[in-house]
Amino acid sequence: MREPFVLLCISFAFVAACSGNASPLAHSLYYLSGRDASAQVWRLDADGVTATQITHEESGVQDFSVSPADGLLAIVTNNQLFLADPNGADRRLIADASAVDENIEEYYFRATISDPVFSPDGATLAYGFDGIHLYDVASGEDRHVLTNLGNLLGEIFVFAKEDYAPGPWSPDGSRLLITMGYVEGSTLAVIDPDAEQPFTRLRSDGPVCCNFSWSADSRSVMVANPYYTGDLPGLWRYDAETGAQVALVPGIAADGSMNYVGWPFQGLDGTLFYFFVNLDHFSPDTGIPLTLVRSAADGSGRTQLHADSFYIHEALWAADGSLALLVEPSEAGSRLLLAPTNGGALQVLLVGEGIRNLAWGP
Repeated sequence: MREPFVLLCISFAFVAACSGNASPLAHSLYYLSGRDASAQVWRLDADGVTATQITHEESGVQDFSVSPADGLLAIVTNNQLFLADPNGADRRLIADASAVDENIEEYYFRATISDPVFSPDGATLAYGFDGIHLYDVASGEDRHVLTNLGNLLGEIFVFAKEDYAPGPWSPDGSRLLITMGYVEGSTLAVIDPDAEQPFTRLRSDGPVCCNFSWSADSRSVMVANPYYTGDLPGLWRYDAETGAQVALVPGIAADGSMNYVGWPFQGLDGTLFYFFVNLDHFSPDTGIPLTLVRSAADGSGRTQLHADSFYIHEALWAADGSLALLVEPSEAGSRLLLAPTNGGALQVLLVGEGIRNLAWGP
């Protein structure tokens, strides 16, 4: 069988990884590689070179999550959710919708398993199945905390038929960001399972799109839009307690040009890292070439960190903000690029087909 990717060790300058020096990654990296039914979970070791196929699912893997605590895997395949050990063995079934008739009314809302995500301590697995479930890994207790097609908070300006899916947990594990999809857009909310009123909607004037991440102190959510869509680009911060919004980089600059911002990260000291470009107009032939920048917590004092521009499909930040891993298009389909935030040399780690769903291992 043909390998789904080719490992490379290529430098844009003199990169240490090819010479056997210190590992470029602090943790192993898990990811999907392959298209549709051929997609499987792979692990790239911290050396940035050694890659191992973890799953061998007949129907391919549609989604997965890895526990930061012990490497336990949650795998979605054939509309079933399994837990497995870090090497993909010893599977146990958690949820099963494989036998549900796809022709039933509102099948998408009621019978699709998706978006597994472990809490930082690995104790709880959130996943989507007719809303949001919280599964206790130790006890096996499964709580269906939010059901689709309701109206979150009873707010009249939100469509009655909503569907909910888990996003990332806050770094301290106290809250879960969720997406709320409806007929003409989507927005975000925060679940605090221990609060008397567990849901806080992020308050915006329109849809909340498209990249989002927690600040390192778990107090706020960063949202950015790097795409040419009907939604305004830019960068915003939302208070996790109140949902209040602050615009950090306006989508429309004073001169009428557009500010595209993607994949933000805010560290414990408040420093912001994100990908940015200002364009007078969008050209389909050129696309949106983003540069890696650093700024103060309020978005001011922006500094470009690399001369290169990136066409990003996906990005994953190191927990300390020292680097970002980027998935970009390539002749082989996609490539995985390491971009340090200290101005160090860029490094290509992988080139292959359909690299996506990046996740840190323990």
